Amino acid sequence: MEEIILKDPLTGLYHHNYFIIKMNEEISRAKRKGEPVSLLFIDMDFFKMINDNFGHQVGDEVLKQFAVNLKSIVRESDLLFRYGGDEFTIILPDVSIDEAIKIAERIKYQLENEGYGPSKNLKISLSVGISQFPIDATTPEELIKKADERSLISKRTGRGKIVFGNEVQEEVKSLSLSELRIIGREREINLISKALSDFSTTGKKFILILKGVKGVGLTRLLEETLKLGKVLDLKTLSVKIGEKEAAEPFPLLKAIIRSLVLEQNFIPEDEVIKNVVNFFLPEFFSSKNTITITMNESKVLPVVGEMLFAFAGDERLLITIDNGHLLTSRCLLHLAQILKQDKNSQISLVMTSRTQSHILEGLKTVADEIRTLEIQPLMREEVKTILWQILRFEPDEEFLDWVMAKTGGRPLYIDKLLNALLISKKLIPGETKWILSDTYYTLSESIALPLAEEIHYLNPKEKEVLDFCAVYNIDFSTAFVAQALDLSVSETLEIFDNLARNGYIEEVIPYTIYRFSNPFVREVIYAQIPKEKRTKIHFKIAKILDENPEETSRLNPQVLYEHFINGGMESKAIPYIELLIKNSVKKREFKKAIRYIQRIFEIAEFKLQVSERIGLIRQMGMCLRCTGEYEEALNKLKIALDLAIRYNEKYEEALIRLEMAWIQHELELKTELLLNIEEILKIADQIKSNEIIAKAMIYKALYYQDFEKNVTKAILTYEEIIELIKEEENHEILSKIYGNLGKCYTQLKQHAKAKESFEIALYHARLCNNPEYLASIMLNYGTTQFIIQDVENSRITFEKTLELVKTENITHLLPHVLQNLAMIYSNYGEYAISISYLEKAVEYAREMKLELEELKYLLLLYGVRSYLGEHRYLASKLNEILEISKKTGNLNLLEKAVQYLVRIYTFLGDFNQLEQLLREVQNFKTPREKVLTEIQIFETLAVYSTNSANLFQSIERRRREAMDKHDFTSEIGFSTDLYLYKLITKDSVDIDLERLLEAANSIKLIRVYIDLLLFEILLGRNSKKYVQLLKNFEGKFNLKQKLLWEIGLNLMEISSKTKEDIENKVSELEKKFQEIESKYALNLLYRSLLNQPVVQETDLQDLYKNKLNNLVTDKLNFYV
Repeated sequence: MEEIILKDPLTGLYHHNYFIIKMNEEISRAKRKGEPVSLLFIDMDFFKMINDNFGHQVGDEVLKQFAVNLKSIVRESDLLFRYGGDEFTIILPDVSIDEAIKIAERIKYQLENEGYGPSKNLKISLSVGISQFPIDATTPEELIKKADERSLISKRTGRGKIVFGNEVQEEVKSLSLSELRIIGREREINLISKALSDFSTTGKKFILILKGVKGVGLTRLLEETLKLGKVLDLKTLSVKIGEKEAAEPFPLLKAIIRSLVLEQNFIPEDEVIKNVVNFFLPEFFSSKNTITITMNESKVLPVVGEMLFAFAGDERLLITIDNGHLLTSRCLLHLAQILKQDKNSQISLVMTSRTQSHILEGLKTVADEIRTLEIQPLMREEVKTILWQILRFEPDEEFLDWVMAKTGGRPLYIDKLLNALLISKKLIPGETKWILSDTYYTLSESIALPLAEEIHYLNPKEKEVLDFCAVYNIDFSTAFVAQALDLSVSETLEIFDNLARNGYIEEVIPYTIYRFSNPFVREVIYAQIPKEKRTKIHFKIAKILDENPEETSRLNPQVLYEHFINGGMESKAIPYIELLIKNSVKKREFKKAIRYIQRIFEIAEFKLQVSERIGLIRQMGMCLRCTGEYEEALNKLKIALDLAIRYNEKYEEALIRLEMAWIQHELELKTELLLNIEEILKIADQIKSNEIIAKAMIYKALYYQDFEKNVTKAILTYEEIIELIKEEENHEILSKIYGNLGKCYTQLKQHAKAKESFEIALYHARLCNNPEYLASIMLNYGTTQFIIQDVENSRITFEKTLELVKTENITHLLPHVLQNLAMIYSNYGEYAISISYLEKAVEYAREMKLELEELKYLLLLYGVRSYLGEHRYLASKLNEILEISKKTGNLNLLEKAVQYLVRIYTFLGDFNQLEQLLREVQNFKTPREKVLTEIQIFETLAVYSTNSANLFQSIERRRREAMDKHDFTSEIGFSTDLYLYKLITKDSVDIDLERLLEAANSIKLIRVYIDLLLFEILLGRNSKKYVQLLKNFEGKFNLKQKLLWEIGLNLMEISSKTKEDIENKVSELEKKFQEIESKYALNLLYRSLLNQPVVQETDLQDLYKNKLNNLVTDKLNFYV
């Protein structure tokens, strides 16, 4: 039995934990005896490719076969382990480094020459790292680390190598994405793999075109195709067409010959073939006699075909052609004629191209079907994964945004950009990860230039057009470029066509709008234009735009601003800067708005009117307030206030004071707030503005509501404001007032009035055409509906709010809406939807740099994910947040983290952790969080505790308190605990299951509803009655519920089973629950078994009682 526990069930080799034990033993023994110990770290290359493309069953078969073969090679005294995944280790006691190298070479040679998989047609290669005690290290940890590092060196330097000795790492001069596993191409690789597999096994040949724009990763995908072909034991031939070669005679035929002779070392014996090779590759033959021969198609084509078929022999041949778009129609005709000679279905073809129509036309005569795979740029998350892999740290959202903006998700440009950072010392290698400079976004032009496209191949006219477009914009119209450069439209289109063919630009609207294929290309081209020339082009563009309103309307204000500023026409830029300020504020990009305001002051400070200057400073104060920089905001607002008072700008003074009132309310500056409100009311009376009076009185009502806690007084103030402005129908103010009234009535538990107020607020918000007000009120209304347990209508309100904030781009509200929806869907048992919403909330909070909010959403995300598994990992993450909350004194985070951890450790049955957490709960400050946590705690105690009498009294007391407070949700939660207690103890408790089920279902507490049904099936008397009900909810089960459901289904079967059958079935369940570390499931398994008459009639009852006794504790009794 002990032997089984120590072994990996798939391969039969000892597992990782036992490896660590044996390493310690062997090192200790070696130290005593003064003997060496060698360690081999063996990593299977490309194993993930086998898993991804042929499935995990085939992958498992390969691992089993590999383990069997490995065991047959090593000595009995050698200790063999599966370290993890596709990694294996061998401890070689009393073996010198020279002997270890020989053993590694033997293992590598024999295992790489075996066939793997069900058909034995898969090949592998091995990367092996060797370390030795005491030469490389004197501790087990360091010895393992050294061998692991050396196997990684093998992978990074081409794979398939044995690495040992003192490796000296050279300075890293470049980064390459080709060293990483391919990301974001799973669908394409699966399709390619299927075609290759069919070709390998059945001879079903194919032609496949991989189509995509420049930089999208076509060459890399072709390389993966070649690797797959080799794994399937196909003959492979890689053919690459270069731009220079494309201009020479017979470029394709020459490329095929070059690949056969120089890369595959296929040396022809036939003199005729030698002559052809000599013609194309004169450098290959060292003959001193130069023979002048002429070549034409009729001579070359048969020879190339003969060489290909001779190279293939009896095997199937996969040909890959890179840059197929460079092939002319004549070249494609040559390829078609070669493929027509393939009578035995020996050749399949995969080709990359930026276009496909001419290839389809050229090859249509040789294939019934030519498939095309459209390769798209990588998605944001895929780029994030690439950066994480190559830099070995998680990129922050700002850096990720920058990379996406520069590269458009195209791997080629990601590669170039990373290397630009490396060359400029903005990215340097650290001990365990790369270190990124804080100024990564300031790449120097001289560094970026060498990474540019090869623009010197362009003719002067093309270069002029490209330079102009690079200065102009990321996209550009044919008509505008033609007008600016005094070209005809047809001439411009011809130049655009050539630039597009070379990958610089791409067509957006046929013949009308084009754009750069990638922002990075544009930036690099822009960088190499002399500064003086750039300024002239900007001036030329600005002048034309100033007289061309049609083109101006097509461009965004940012582009117009840049042209007027860089073209020396700064005063013309001011209207566009004002638009940029307005747009930035609307998008809540306040820091950007501040920079634009500062730019106006730099351009025209002394030309501004006083009112304009005051207004801009006020706007700056408002922006600073919105970024949370309250002290700086107050300073700016005080400067604006002094100017407004000095120049008697009363209306501006009132607006400034209202901004200050917001900050005073937020900072709880109560005295200053009241004095400020009185000043605003005086000014409003002087300028006869009911609107200003109303806004000031809103702050007075908030003062009563939030600081004096006098909700009634706040309501009276809101009613006074309504009376004041009832004739003016100021919908913006009315929407605020009724929204605040809704909150007041909710606090007073006057739910009907709260609902009415929110509905009036929504009416006014719609009429004032302010989506942000509307969304805020809908968010508050949805929250109120949830509080009064109108859960389904709350969900509908939040869904509508989500649609609105997305449509109107009200990004600052998005995380809040998503969080509310996530919690509702979690209660519904829709965990995937809940997790998806929380992941988005985390992403938005991170983008907006809301660190506290991000931490809160992460906590909720980990909590919801824990319903589905990963308990140990998620517990570690929640404990990290718990520690942060203790250090920062954030009680909300602390209490929510404890709540989720109680549930996780209940599932695991970790009594020590639960004891600590329950002591934390005793100190909770927030009544609501304590109630929610205690609902879980009482379930925990019902299952694990030995103190049942006091437990009943505690649960019943909490249930009565919830009923007195009309807290229906908590009442149902405590009633569920009480019903579980009743089932476990068999005590007489006045709880009716049917009424409880009806109550839970009525307010959509689906998770509680399922728990109740499962408890009844396992421990009650009417189990069969509820089975069908549960079947309707199977798709909403969390992991705990799935395990209990499995117990329930097995219980229904054991009534007619023999004792031996019962023991076997229970043993299976025990093993499963132990593997996933669920003492909770084990506990309820034994309790449910003891509830079965068939068990009670046998001696199994005592066995399961004893096992149950090991799963209860008195450690937690202190809580009741």
